[in-house]
Amino acid sequence: MKKIDVNIDNKNINLKLILKGEDWTNILKKVNNDLIKNLELKGFRKGNVPLEIAEKHIKKEQIWNSSIDEVVNNNYDQIINEFKKHNVISGPKLEINKITDEEVEINFSGVLFPKIKLGNFDNLKIDYTSENITEKDIKNEIEKMGDFSVEKKEVLDKNYQIKKDDITIINFIGKVDGEEFEGGSAKDHELKIGSNSFIGNFENQLIGAKIGESKEIKVKFPETYPVKNLSNKNAVFSVKINKVFQEEKLSDKKLVEKLEKIGIKSIDEFHNKIKKILTEKNIQQANDNFFSKFLDEVKKIEKTEIDIPNELIEQELEKEFSDFKNRLEEQGIKMKDYFEILKTDEKNFKENNLKISIKNKIENSLIYSKLLNDLKIEISEDELEKEYNTISEDQKIAIEETKKQIPEETIRNSLIYQKLINTLINKLK
Repeated sequence: MKKIDVNIDNKNINLKLILKGEDWTNILKKVNNDLIKNLELKGFRKGNVPLEIAEKHIKKEQIWNSSIDEVVNNNYDQIINEFKKHNVISGPKLEINKITDEEVEINFSGVLFPKIKLGNFDNLKIDYTSENITEKDIKNEIEKMGDFSVEKKEVLDKNYQIKKDDITIINFIGKVDGEEFEGGSAKDHELKIGSNSFIGNFENQLIGAKIGESKEIKVKFPETYPVKNLSNKNAVFSVKINKVFQEEKLSDKKLVEKLEKIGIKSIDEFHNKIKKILTEKNIQQANDNFFSKFLDEVKKIEKTEIDIPNELIEQELEKEFSDFKNRLEEQGIKMKDYFEILKTDEKNFKENNLKISIKNKIENSLIYSKLLNDLKIEISEDELEKEYNTISEDQKIAIEETKKQIPEETIRNSLIYQKLINTLINKLK
Protein backbone atom coordinates (compact mmCIF):
# COMPACT_ATOMS: atom_id res chain seq x y z
CA MET A 1 0.00 0.00 0.00
CA LYS A 2 1.20 3.49 -0.87
CA LYS A 3 -0.37 6.60 0.64
CA ILE A 4 0.43 10.31 0.38
CA ASP A 5 -1.00 12.84 2.85
CA VAL A 6 -0.51 16.59 2.34
CA ASN A 7 -0.96 18.94 5.29
CA ILE A 8 -0.71 22.72 4.84
CA ASP A 9 -0.82 25.51 7.42
CA ASN A 10 -0.16 29.24 7.04
CA LYS A 11 3.60 28.89 6.66
CA ASN A 12 4.52 25.26 6.00
CA ILE A 13 3.71 22.23 3.91
CA ASN A 14 4.20 18.66 5.12
CA LEU A 15 3.91 15.78 2.69
CA LYS A 16 3.77 12.38 4.35
CA LEU A 17 4.65 9.36 2.19
CA ILE A 18 3.69 5.95 3.64
CA LEU A 19 4.61 2.58 2.15
CA LYS A 20 3.32 -0.67 3.66
CA GLY A 21 3.16 -4.33 2.74
CA GLU A 22 4.55 -5.44 -0.62
CA ASP A 23 5.12 -1.85 -1.81
CA TRP A 24 7.79 -1.60 0.90
CA THR A 25 8.98 -5.19 1.29
CA ASN A 26 9.61 -5.55 -2.47
CA ILE A 27 11.93 -2.55 -2.33
CA LEU A 28 13.74 -4.02 0.68
CA LYS A 29 14.25 -7.32 -1.18
CA LYS A 30 15.49 -5.58 -4.33
CA VAL A 31 17.95 -3.42 -2.40
CA ASN A 32 19.17 -6.41 -0.37
CA ASN A 33 19.81 -8.38 -3.59
CA ASP A 34 21.64 -5.42 -5.15
CA LEU A 35 23.87 -5.05 -2.09
CA ILE A 36 24.71 -8.76 -2.18
CA LYS A 37 25.52 -8.61 -5.93
CA ASN A 38 27.87 -5.67 -5.41
CA LEU A 39 29.50 -6.91 -2.21
CA GLU A 40 33.28 -7.27 -2.46
CA LEU A 41 35.02 -9.57 0.02
CA LYS A 42 38.58 -10.84 -0.03
CA GLY A 43 38.68 -14.38 -1.43
CA PHE A 44 35.49 -14.00 -3.47
CA ARG A 45 34.71 -12.57 -6.86
CA LYS A 46 32.29 -9.64 -6.90
CA GLY A 47 28.72 -11.00 -6.93
CA ASN A 48 29.82 -14.52 -5.92
CA VAL A 49 29.83 -14.19 -2.14
CA PRO A 50 27.73 -17.02 -0.63
CA LEU A 51 24.39 -15.77 0.71
CA GLU A 52 24.95 -16.85 4.32
CA ILE A 53 28.31 -15.01 4.37
CA ALA A 54 27.04 -11.94 2.50
CA GLU A 55 24.12 -11.44 4.89
CA LYS A 56 26.56 -11.22 7.80
CA HIS A 57 28.32 -8.27 6.12
CA ILE A 58 25.20 -6.33 5.17
CA LYS A 59 23.63 -4.42 8.03
CA LYS A 60 19.93 -3.70 8.29
CA GLU A 61 20.69 0.06 8.41
CA GLN A 62 22.37 -0.23 4.99
CA ILE A 63 19.29 -1.88 3.52
CA TRP A 64 16.96 0.68 5.07
CA ASN A 65 19.05 3.69 3.98
CA SER A 66 19.40 2.45 0.40
CA SER A 67 15.69 1.56 0.32
CA ILE A 68 14.76 5.09 1.42
CA ASP A 69 16.90 6.45 -1.45
CA GLU A 70 14.98 4.14 -3.80
CA VAL A 71 11.62 5.38 -2.47
CA VAL A 72 12.65 9.04 -2.80
CA ASN A 73 13.93 8.53 -6.36
CA ASN A 74 10.76 6.68 -7.38
CA ASN A 75 8.50 9.42 -6.01
CA TYR A 76 10.68 12.49 -6.58
CA ASP A 77 8.73 13.99 -9.50
CA GLN A 78 5.41 13.59 -7.70
CA ILE A 79 6.78 15.23 -4.53
CA ILE A 80 8.34 18.15 -6.42
CA ASN A 81 5.17 18.75 -8.46
CA GLU A 82 3.10 18.80 -5.26
CA PHE A 83 5.46 21.37 -3.75
CA LYS A 84 5.33 23.53 -6.87
CA LYS A 85 1.52 23.57 -6.75
CA HIS A 86 1.65 25.25 -3.36
CA ASN A 87 4.32 27.87 -4.13
CA VAL A 88 7.03 26.49 -1.85
CA ILE A 89 10.18 28.60 -1.54
CA SER A 90 12.22 26.24 0.65
CA GLY A 91 12.40 22.45 0.71
CA PRO A 92 11.68 19.65 0.50
CA LYS A 93 13.43 18.64 3.71
CA LEU A 94 13.36 14.89 4.36
CA GLU A 95 12.72 13.30 7.76
CA ILE A 96 12.07 9.63 8.59
CA ASN A 97 9.08 9.39 10.94
CA LYS A 98 9.00 5.59 11.12
CA ILE A 99 10.84 2.65 9.56
CA THR A 100 10.47 -1.11 10.12
CA ASP A 101 10.64 -4.21 7.93
CA GLU A 102 6.87 -3.83 7.40
CA GLU A 103 6.46 -0.12 6.66
CA VAL A 104 8.16 3.24 6.20
CA GLU A 105 6.84 6.74 6.81
CA ILE A 106 8.79 9.65 5.30
CA ASN A 107 7.94 13.31 5.84
CA PHE A 108 8.86 16.00 3.31
CA SER A 109 8.55 19.52 4.71
CA GLY A 110 8.84 22.91 3.07
CA VAL A 111 8.29 26.60 3.73
CA LEU A 112 5.47 28.27 1.81
CA PHE A 113 5.89 31.59 0.05
CA PRO A 114 5.15 34.11 2.83
CA LYS A 115 1.85 35.93 2.80
CA ILE A 116 2.29 39.60 2.07
CA LYS A 117 -0.16 42.47 1.95
CA LEU A 118 0.80 46.00 0.91
CA GLY A 119 -1.07 49.01 2.22
CA ASN A 120 -2.19 51.74 -0.19
CA PHE A 121 0.97 53.60 -1.22
CA ASP A 122 -0.56 55.93 -3.84
CA ASN A 123 -0.14 59.00 -1.62
CA LEU A 124 3.51 58.46 -0.73
CA LYS A 125 5.78 61.40 -1.55
CA ILE A 126 9.21 60.20 -2.67
CA ASP A 127 11.64 62.36 -4.63
CA TYR A 128 13.48 60.98 -7.63
CA THR A 129 16.68 62.85 -8.45
CA SER A 130 19.40 62.04 -10.96
CA GLU A 131 22.37 64.38 -11.38
CA ASN A 132 23.38 65.60 -14.84
CA ILE A 133 26.88 64.70 -16.01
CA THR A 134 29.32 67.62 -16.35
CA GLU A 135 32.60 67.94 -18.24
CA LYS A 136 34.35 67.82 -14.87
CA ASP A 137 32.73 64.44 -14.17
CA ILE A 138 33.99 63.13 -17.52
CA LYS A 139 37.50 64.45 -16.84
CA ASN A 140 37.57 62.86 -13.37
CA GLU A 141 36.41 59.54 -14.78
CA ILE A 142 39.15 59.54 -17.41
CA GLU A 143 41.72 60.27 -14.70
CA LYS A 144 40.42 57.27 -12.75
CA MET A 145 41.10 55.10 -15.79
CA GLY A 146 44.79 55.58 -15.07
CA ASP A 147 46.83 53.62 -17.60
CA PHE A 148 44.37 54.26 -20.43
CA SER A 149 44.91 58.00 -20.76
CA VAL A 150 48.53 58.13 -19.60
CA GLU A 151 51.80 56.44 -20.41
CA LYS A 152 54.49 55.38 -17.98
CA LYS A 153 58.02 56.64 -18.56
CA GLU A 154 60.93 55.20 -16.64
CA VAL A 155 63.06 57.64 -14.68
CA LEU A 156 66.71 57.03 -15.59
CA ASP A 157 68.33 59.75 -13.43
CA LYS A 158 69.88 57.85 -10.50
CA ASN A 159 69.79 61.03 -8.39
CA TYR A 160 66.05 61.50 -8.87
CA GLN A 161 64.15 61.57 -5.58
CA ILE A 162 60.81 59.79 -5.38
CA LYS A 163 57.73 62.03 -5.20
CA LYS A 164 54.04 61.49 -4.55
CA ASP A 165 52.22 59.82 -7.51
CA ASP A 166 55.43 58.18 -8.76
CA ILE A 167 55.19 54.48 -9.54
CA THR A 168 57.90 52.43 -7.90
CA ILE A 169 59.05 48.86 -8.48
CA ILE A 170 60.32 47.53 -5.16
CA ASN A 171 61.53 44.44 -3.34
CA PHE A 172 60.57 44.23 0.31
CA ILE A 173 60.86 41.86 3.27
CA GLY A 174 58.66 42.52 6.29
CA LYS A 175 59.38 41.31 9.82
CA VAL A 176 57.45 41.37 13.10
CA ASP A 177 59.40 40.61 16.29
CA GLY A 178 62.37 39.81 14.06
CA GLU A 179 60.52 37.10 12.14
CA GLU A 180 59.23 37.21 8.55
CA PHE A 181 55.44 36.85 8.30
CA GLU A 182 53.15 35.42 5.63
CA GLY A 183 52.40 37.89 2.83
CA GLY A 184 55.02 40.33 4.09
CA SER A 185 57.57 39.90 1.32
CA ALA A 186 57.61 40.40 -2.45
CA LYS A 187 59.89 41.08 -5.41
CA ASP A 188 59.35 43.61 -8.21
CA HIS A 189 56.14 44.83 -6.59
CA GLU A 190 54.52 47.85 -8.26
CA LEU A 191 53.53 50.54 -5.76
CA LYS A 192 52.14 53.97 -6.57
CA ILE A 193 53.18 56.47 -3.93
CA GLY A 194 50.08 58.00 -2.37
CA SER A 195 47.76 55.15 -3.33
CA ASN A 196 47.48 54.10 0.35
CA SER A 197 47.91 50.48 -0.72
CA PHE A 198 50.19 49.78 2.25
CA ILE A 199 49.50 50.29 5.95
CA GLY A 200 50.34 53.41 7.90
CA ASN A 201 52.83 55.85 6.43
CA PHE A 202 54.80 53.17 4.54
CA GLU A 203 54.52 55.02 1.21
CA ASN A 204 55.38 58.45 2.63
CA GLN A 205 58.64 57.05 3.99
CA LEU A 206 59.72 56.23 0.43
CA ILE A 207 59.39 59.87 -0.66
CA GLY A 208 62.87 61.29 -1.24
CA ALA A 209 64.49 57.89 -1.80
CA LYS A 210 66.55 57.23 -4.94
CA ILE A 211 66.70 54.43 -7.52
CA GLY A 212 68.82 51.54 -6.23
CA GLU A 213 68.59 52.76 -2.64
CA SER A 214 67.68 50.42 0.22
CA LYS A 215 65.58 51.72 3.11
CA GLU A 216 64.25 50.48 6.41
CA ILE A 217 60.56 51.31 6.80
CA LYS A 218 58.91 51.14 10.22
CA VAL A 219 55.13 50.90 10.53
CA LYS A 220 52.53 49.64 12.99
CA PHE A 221 49.63 47.38 12.09
CA PRO A 222 46.30 48.86 13.24
CA GLU A 223 44.55 47.30 16.23
CA THR A 224 41.64 46.34 13.97
CA TYR A 225 43.90 44.52 11.48
CA PRO A 226 42.05 41.25 10.73
CA VAL A 227 45.11 38.97 11.05
CA LYS A 228 45.32 38.47 14.81
CA ASN A 229 49.07 37.79 15.11
CA LEU A 230 49.82 41.09 13.30
CA SER A 231 47.19 43.27 14.97
CA ASN A 232 48.69 46.26 16.84
CA LYS A 233 52.23 44.98 16.14
CA ASN A 234 55.26 47.00 15.01
CA ALA A 235 56.76 45.88 11.72
CA VAL A 236 60.05 46.61 9.97
CA PHE A 237 60.32 46.38 6.19
CA SER A 238 63.62 46.18 4.33
CA VAL A 239 62.88 47.87 1.01
CA LYS A 240 64.95 48.22 -2.15
CA ILE A 241 63.87 50.59 -4.95
CA ASN A 242 64.51 48.87 -8.27
CA LYS A 243 62.86 51.28 -10.71
CA VAL A 244 60.77 54.45 -10.75
CA PHE A 245 58.22 55.49 -13.35
CA GLN A 246 56.27 58.70 -13.89
CA GLU A 247 52.90 59.01 -15.57
CA GLU A 248 52.50 61.46 -18.43
CA LYS A 249 49.22 62.36 -20.04
CA LEU A 250 48.93 61.03 -23.58
CA SER A 251 48.90 63.56 -26.40
CA ASP A 252 45.63 63.78 -28.33
CA LYS A 253 47.28 62.01 -31.26
CA LYS A 254 48.49 59.07 -29.14
CA LEU A 255 45.14 58.87 -27.34
CA VAL A 256 43.25 58.66 -30.64
CA GLU A 257 45.64 55.93 -31.84
CA LYS A 258 44.85 54.00 -28.68
CA LEU A 259 41.10 54.61 -29.00
CA GLU A 260 41.02 53.42 -32.60
CA LYS A 261 42.20 50.00 -31.44
CA ILE A 262 38.91 49.60 -29.54
CA GLY A 263 36.70 51.03 -32.28
CA ILE A 264 36.48 54.66 -31.09
CA LYS A 265 37.38 57.16 -33.80
CA SER A 266 37.75 60.45 -31.93
CA ILE A 267 38.18 62.06 -28.53
CA ASP A 268 34.64 63.50 -28.76
CA GLU A 269 33.25 60.01 -29.31
CA PHE A 270 35.31 58.81 -26.35
CA HIS A 271 33.93 61.58 -24.12
CA ASN A 272 30.37 60.85 -25.28
CA LYS A 273 30.83 57.19 -24.43
CA ILE A 274 32.12 58.09 -20.97
CA LYS A 275 29.17 60.45 -20.53
CA LYS A 276 26.73 57.71 -21.51
CA ILE A 277 28.28 55.27 -19.04
CA LEU A 278 28.19 57.84 -16.22
CA THR A 279 24.61 58.80 -17.07
CA GLU A 280 23.51 55.16 -16.90
CA LYS A 281 25.38 54.80 -13.61
CA ASN A 282 23.63 57.89 -12.20
CA ILE A 283 20.23 56.60 -13.32
CA GLN A 284 20.93 53.25 -11.67
CA GLN A 285 21.95 55.02 -8.46
CA ALA A 286 18.86 57.23 -8.60
CA ASN A 287 16.66 54.17 -9.17
CA ASP A 288 18.21 52.37 -6.21
CA ASN A 289 17.87 55.41 -3.93
CA PHE A 290 14.25 55.93 -4.95
CA PHE A 291 13.31 52.28 -4.50
CA SER A 292 15.14 52.05 -1.17
CA LYS A 293 13.13 55.03 0.13
CA PHE A 294 9.93 53.51 -1.29
CA LEU A 295 10.58 50.21 0.50
CA ASP A 296 11.21 52.00 3.80
CA GLU A 297 8.00 54.01 3.47
CA VAL A 298 5.75 51.19 2.28
CA LYS A 299 6.78 49.08 5.30
CA LYS A 300 5.57 51.88 7.59
CA ILE A 301 2.06 51.87 6.13
CA GLU A 302 -0.32 50.50 8.73
CA LYS A 303 -1.97 47.90 6.50
CA THR A 304 1.28 46.50 5.13
CA GLU A 305 1.69 42.96 6.46
CA ILE A 306 4.73 40.74 5.85
CA ASP A 307 4.82 37.42 7.66
CA ILE A 308 8.21 35.75 7.19
CA PRO A 309 8.59 32.18 8.49
CA ASN A 310 11.43 31.93 11.00
CA GLU A 311 12.72 28.83 9.15
CA LEU A 312 13.37 31.00 6.09
CA ILE A 313 15.29 33.58 8.12
CA GLU A 314 17.38 30.89 9.82
CA GLN A 315 18.08 29.19 6.50
CA GLU A 316 19.30 32.43 4.91
CA LEU A 317 21.23 33.28 8.08
CA GLU A 318 23.24 30.06 7.90
CA LYS A 319 23.91 30.57 4.21
CA GLU A 320 25.03 34.18 4.72
CA PHE A 321 27.25 33.22 7.66
CA SER A 322 28.86 30.41 5.66
CA ASP A 323 29.55 32.77 2.73
CA PHE A 324 31.00 35.39 5.07
CA LYS A 325 33.22 32.81 6.76
CA ASN A 326 34.52 31.59 3.39
CA ARG A 327 35.33 35.15 2.29
CA LEU A 328 37.35 35.72 5.46
CA GLU A 329 39.21 32.43 5.05
CA GLU A 330 40.12 33.37 1.48
CA GLN A 331 41.87 36.41 3.00
CA GLY A 332 43.66 34.20 5.51
CA ILE A 333 41.50 35.34 8.44
CA LYS A 334 40.10 32.85 10.93
CA MET A 335 36.57 33.38 12.22
CA LYS A 336 37.79 33.00 15.80
CA ASP A 337 40.33 35.81 15.35
CA TYR A 338 37.72 38.02 13.68
CA PHE A 339 35.35 37.57 16.64
CA GLU A 340 38.13 38.45 19.09
CA ILE A 341 38.81 41.70 17.23
CA LEU A 342 35.10 42.61 17.36
CA LYS A 343 34.84 41.35 20.95
CA THR A 344 31.86 39.15 20.09
CA ASP A 345 30.98 35.51 19.40
CA GLU A 346 29.14 33.57 16.68
CA LYS A 347 25.72 33.81 18.33
CA ASN A 348 25.86 37.58 18.90
CA PHE A 349 27.44 38.22 15.50
CA LYS A 350 24.60 36.40 13.75
CA GLU A 351 21.94 38.10 15.85
CA ASN A 352 23.32 41.65 15.77
CA ASN A 353 25.27 41.82 12.49
CA LEU A 354 23.51 39.47 10.08
CA LYS A 355 19.95 38.68 11.15
CA ILE A 356 18.53 42.20 10.86
CA SER A 357 19.96 42.74 7.37
CA ILE A 358 18.79 39.28 6.24
CA LYS A 359 15.24 39.91 7.47
CA ASN A 360 15.28 43.26 5.68
CA LYS A 361 16.63 41.67 2.49
CA ILE A 362 13.88 39.02 2.52
CA GLU A 363 11.19 41.65 3.12
CA ASN A 364 12.49 43.75 0.23
CA SER A 365 12.55 40.75 -2.08
CA LEU A 366 8.97 39.82 -1.15
CA ILE A 367 7.71 43.37 -1.69
CA TYR A 368 9.47 43.49 -5.05
CA SER A 369 7.81 40.24 -6.18
CA LYS A 370 4.44 41.45 -4.91
CA LEU A 371 4.76 44.73 -6.83
CA LEU A 372 5.68 42.96 -10.07
CA ASN A 373 2.60 40.78 -9.71
CA ASP A 374 0.15 43.50 -8.59
CA LEU A 375 1.32 46.08 -11.14
CA LYS A 376 1.60 43.44 -13.88
CA ILE A 377 5.19 44.35 -14.75
CA GLU A 378 6.31 42.19 -17.65
CA ILE A 379 8.79 42.41 -20.52
CA SER A 380 7.77 41.36 -24.01
CA GLU A 381 10.02 39.56 -26.47
CA ASP A 382 10.04 42.72 -28.63
CA GLU A 383 11.32 44.81 -25.71
CA LEU A 384 13.99 42.24 -25.01
CA GLU A 385 15.11 42.16 -28.63
CA LYS A 386 15.15 45.96 -28.82
CA GLU A 387 17.47 46.14 -25.79
CA TYR A 388 19.81 43.56 -27.30
CA ASN A 389 19.94 45.64 -30.50
CA THR A 390 20.72 48.81 -28.53
CA ILE A 391 23.58 47.13 -26.67
CA SER A 392 24.87 45.56 -29.88
CA GLU A 393 24.96 48.91 -31.70
CA ASP A 394 26.55 50.67 -28.74
CA GLN A 395 29.27 48.03 -28.32
CA LYS A 396 29.69 47.66 -32.09
CA ILE A 397 29.47 43.89 -32.00
CA ALA A 398 27.09 41.47 -33.71
CA ILE A 399 23.81 40.86 -31.90
CA GLU A 400 24.51 37.11 -31.85
CA GLU A 401 27.73 37.80 -29.94
CA THR A 402 25.88 40.16 -27.58
CA LYS A 403 23.40 37.41 -26.77
CA LYS A 404 26.26 35.03 -26.03
CA GLN A 405 27.93 37.52 -23.70
CA ILE A 406 24.83 38.70 -21.81
CA PRO A 407 22.27 36.12 -20.62
CA GLU A 408 18.64 36.84 -21.43
CA GLU A 409 17.74 36.72 -17.73
CA THR A 410 20.18 39.56 -16.98
CA ILE A 411 18.64 41.81 -19.64
CA ARG A 412 15.09 40.88 -18.68
CA ASN A 413 15.65 41.56 -14.97
CA SER A 414 17.23 44.93 -15.74
CA LEU A 415 14.30 45.96 -17.95
CA ILE A 416 11.74 44.74 -15.40
CA TYR A 417 13.41 46.79 -12.65
CA GLN A 418 13.47 49.94 -14.80
CA LYS A 419 9.83 49.46 -15.81
CA LEU A 420 8.83 49.04 -12.16
CA ILE A 421 10.66 52.25 -11.18
CA ASN A 422 8.99 54.17 -14.03
CA THR A 423 5.58 52.80 -13.04
CA LEU A 424 6.05 53.78 -9.39
CA ILE A 425 7.29 57.28 -10.30
CA ASN A 426 4.20 57.87 -12.46
CA LYS A 427 1.91 56.36 -9.83
CA LEU A 428 3.27 58.57 -7.04
CA LYS A 429 3.07 61.84 -8.99
